[in-house]
Amino acid sequence: MITMRRTLHPLALLSLLSLVAACGKFEGDETRPAYLSISAFDVVDDATNTWSTNPGFFENAVDAVNLVAYFEGDEAETELGTFQLPCKIPVLRRGTAKRLTIYPVVQQNGVAGTRIPYPYYEAVTLNNVALQTDSLTELGTLTTHYGSHNLMRVAWEEYFEDWVQGYTLDTIVRRLDDRDTARTGVSCGVVRVTPDTNLISFAGPNVSLGAAGNYIYLELSYWCDVEFGVGLQGPTSSNASEVRYIGVKMRPTTGWKKIYINLGRLWRDFNFYSTLRPYFEIYNPDLKSGNVFIDNIKLVVM
Repeated sequence: MITMRRTLHPLALLSLLSLVAACGKFEGDETRPAYLSISAFDVVDDATNTWSTNPGFFENAVDAVNLVAYFEGDEAETELGTFQLPCKIPVLRRGTAKRLTIYPVVQQNGVAGTRIPYPYYEAVTLNNVALQTDSLTELGTLTTHYGSHNLMRVAWEEYFEDWVQGYTLDTIVRRLDDRDTARTGVSCGVVRVTPDTNLISFAGPNVSLGAAGNYIYLELSYWCDVEFGVGLQGPTSSNASEVRYIGVKMRPTTGWKKIYINLGRLWRDFNFYSTLRPYFEIYNPDLKSGNVFIDNIKLVVM
């Protein structure tokens, strides 16, 4: 379960897309649907726009799809809706969809009610998709990839396979070489929480965020016995002292989870200062022992 501090601004974008169980009826007299099925959505490298050789780069948590269809003769495209994977989608049309656009959808900030098409994953477009009344057209497992280097950049990444030194993260987080524990590869990061500490904080490197208003997402895999939060650290202007704001808190888990954290609204609290640090806090109010494992950290900017 994820909670957010009240200091954050409402994520107005999220209200535009809600999970629905079925699509609305198309114009016309068709009353018996055709069906589409999608099993899963994988994220892979793009041979014409290579991003990374590290398998942790492509770990994903795409759990839904948003579909938009265009039929020849229609004046415009029709949105079929957002469906949780795997899904069987009723379509009140028959014949051939000239174009079917499928957007990979994730849980923004780990909240199921705030699913959005992830802006860094490319939509998949299929042409001439046949639809027959009372029949199922299986699309199987689809694949997507990150957008072009011209449109987005990775401002910081850490997979703990080749340990990067030189910022406060490495004074708290230790590299754990354990293939059975790591989310991907052979290593991950770990913070050992002891009963004599109720708060542990650490930060990543200074990251250039670019122009005000950019999309900023921190992708993170985590497995934690205690609650921890993620936010930003830095000044709000060139002459200001550094401050720390937490944007999202993660509850304890029983295994690995992947989260997409929207830091754009939090960035506004820093007056869009161009260089900030990803910031982490671990909370241990019950003064118990535990672990926080992290892996496949990636801060992407568009």
